[in-house]
Amino acid sequence: MCDHRNLVYLGSQKTEGGYNQYLKCLDCGAVLIRLPTGKTYQVGGIKSEEKVSASAQLKA
Repeated sequence: MCDHRNLVYLGSQKTEGGYNQYLKCLDCGAVLIRLPTGKTYQVGGIKSEEKVSASAQLKA
């Protein structure tokens, strides 16, 4: 599991409560969305999906 230490800032989006911040993890490809409330959501990327499929094939 990735700890998302290697991030790139993608930009922000204005909302009613402030700005959503978008960051991309260069290690796994996931996009992190940080809300003005401090809550963070993760959207999995292609790299993370490839790692999951590769580990599933190794177990088979």
